[in-house]
Amino acid sequence: MLILAACAAVPSVNAPGSAATSPIPEDNSPSIELKPGDGVQETEGTPPAPLPTPTLEPTSTNIAPSAQDFVALGNQAYYSGQLDVALAYYSQALAMEPGDIRVYLGLGQIYIEQGDYDQAWEALNRALEINPLSAEAYDLRGQLSYELGNRQQALEDFSRAIEVNPLYGLAYQNRALVQQELGFPEAAIIDLQVYLALAPDAADLEIVEELMARLLDQTLPFTADREGRLFADDFSDYTSGWLNNPDPFGLASYNSGGYRINIPVAERAVWGTNDFWARDIRIEVDARKIGGSDNNLIGVMCRYQDIDNFYVFVISSDGYYGVGKRVNGGPLEPTSAGQLQFSREVRQGDALNHISVECMGDQLRLYVNHDLLLTATDASIPAGAVGLLAATYAVQGTDIMFDNFEIYETPKEP
Repeated sequence: MLILAACAAVPSVNAPGSAATSPIPEDNSPSIELKPGDGVQETEGTPPAPLPTPTLEPTSTNIAPSAQDFVALGNQAYYSGQLDVALAYYSQALAMEPGDIRVYLGLGQIYIEQGDYDQAWEALNRALEINPLSAEAYDLRGQLSYELGNRQQALEDFSRAIEVNPLYGLAYQNRALVQQELGFPEAAIIDLQVYLALAPDAADLEIVEELMARLLDQTLPFTADREGRLFADDFSDYTSGWLNNPDPFGLASYNSGGYRINIPVAERAVWGTNDFWARDIRIEVDARKIGGSDNNLIGVMCRYQDIDNFYVFVISSDGYYGVGKRVNGGPLEPTSAGQLQFSREVRQGDALNHISVECMGDQLRLYVNHDLLLTATDASIPAGAVGLLAATYAVQGTDIMFDNFEIYETPKEP
């Protein structure tokens, strides 16, 4: 998915004594998610098409249903949303015909939706043993790998699905989403173009075209200056790409020569992102509290892919710091570096803090006022956009001004 910015309830990266937080609400921005194919029925050499709703009508009450009949009933239940019923029918068919690939594809798809990833993996591997040239099995296993956070395996499986059946359109779209997350927008655009060529009347045509336009923006070249700086923004230009959201319950906008996030309510996080998409970068920015409680969060985001996947480095106006992540829509939680810690290097109250953030490979580093406070190792999110964040806890109100935002291609010198 690709979402420019969002508002959210307070994340669960809490300073000691902070109030409990609320879950992040759903974002309503246009997005695309990995799509399942019609895995319950194998087709060779033709684009996938929705299965018709089957109806079992035995010619005689004396004739027992066959394995094929139970597969048909399983298909009918699956497309009606009755997963448990479909599972029962597929299991019956499996007992009668243990070598039927359609059964394992159906079981694999159901297990993925139910979150039973071990059984899904077993079913799809069994399907590939029966038919090593099953595009649908590779596509489903790619979706499973994606759900498990293994983007590289997902990329390999989607590519294999395309190799064995170049007309399998959904595999191109699924692979494009992984390519985009891995930081290869050019490859993602090509895959989406092929997907639309195979499905010119796709129901999600407008969303795909919008995503392609955003990916095209990510391919624009950036040339570093002598200091390794790729991008600089003093927020004097209102068209430099940041969210301008005048929401009275969570303002994020250009303001007075800076970028201001003002939150008048309690237990809320607000952030804005810029479309600068990268894998390995260093971010430098100044931040100052101009109003509200010291019990807050002031954050810098890297590798922001959407509301479900990002890293955020935070400090607070009462002296705490930390780094958190959200992966695949899970909770916003600390990385291996642990919960927020206190440091006198974080200037308290209304004082200005200079924040430096590095996302280089699997190394995450936070500098505050040029002192290294935190190093963490995490490879969950390989690439994404950049962003700025503020949040409140139980005490309502914080008002943060950011300025002098810069992106470098090199890490900070020791």
